[in-house]
Amino acid sequence: GLPSSAFARLATKRSDMTGPAEPRRPYNLILGQPPDLRRPLPVNQEALMNGTIKTLRTEKGFGFIKGDGDKEYFFHHSAVQSGRMEDLREGEGVTFDLGPDGPKGPRAENVRRAN
Repeated sequence: GLPSSAFARLATKRSDMTGPAEPRRPYNLILGQPPDLRRPLPVNQEALMNGTIKTLRTEKGFGFIKGDGDKEYFFHHSAVQSGRMEDLREGEGVTFDLGPDGPKGPRAENVRRAN
């Protein structure tokens, strides 16, 4: 346990506080404000990549997109922005943003059907 002097200091500091502690929210350093986690990420039209669905594993919740130069990009069902993953088909054209590399290689984010 804590020595009695440490406990007394903690008790004193706690009693000096007014009201309940507010939960910490993530902070967006670029915008200087907490992010609104309910909105989808903004789409940068210039950074959009094109590809086709190469493999779908809907039962496991992931798939792969074949992009330019035969490069493959992994995507998780949570990255699908246009409808549900179950509505996508192998060979269908999609647009996506390049996400960070993961354990399965380059990652696609914000996957949408191509218009």
